[in-house]
Amino acid sequence: MEQWDWGTVPTWFSALLTGGSLLLGFYILLRDRRKEEQEEARKLVCHAETWATDDGTQVRLWAQNTSDRPFLYVWPMICTVHTRPGGVWTMRTRGGQTDEHAVADADAGPLMPGERLLRTWLEPDEEELVRSPARLSVVFKDSDGIEWVRVLPDQRLVRTSVAFRKMTVMRAIRARLRGLRLR
Repeated sequence: MEQWDWGTVPTWFSALLTGGSLLLGFYILLRDRRKEEQEEARKLVCHAETWATDDGTQVRLWAQNTSDRPFLYVWPMICTVHTRPGGVWTMRTRGGQTDEHAVADADAGPLMPGERLLRTWLEPDEEELVRSPARLSVVFKDSDGIEWVRVLPDQRLVRTSVAFRKMTVMRAIRARLRGLRLR
């Protein structure tokens, strides 16, 4: 039976502590980077209201850029429920008419610093929209090209995944080729 070499215990212990401190340092750097990215995205202030009309539900969305950098492609999304079993949630873009801001379609140009976007559109009742902005969200890209979703009215901010971005882009391309709305 060999003797335990107690001289290697401090070496192993210091190696484990060094590795742990490096991992902790990388985690802190990554967390701080994510916080900085979110701080930029939080500077897009959004508010929505809905009210019932004879033709359906009228939706009005306000978005203001309080940042010193532009936001790209700011557009509203509404969650609707398909009638499939299990109630699959899908998201559809809503362009609407534009009261302020020069671009009237869903692919709006950049929202410059200090600029305000106001969109109003009619959501027909057959689309099963709940008469509250609970299912309304705003999708936008910040100046770094990161796509975000702000869920209204609780103002949650979610960074979209690569799969969601690819799916959204492919659906938009297919819809434009067919001349249909996104579903």
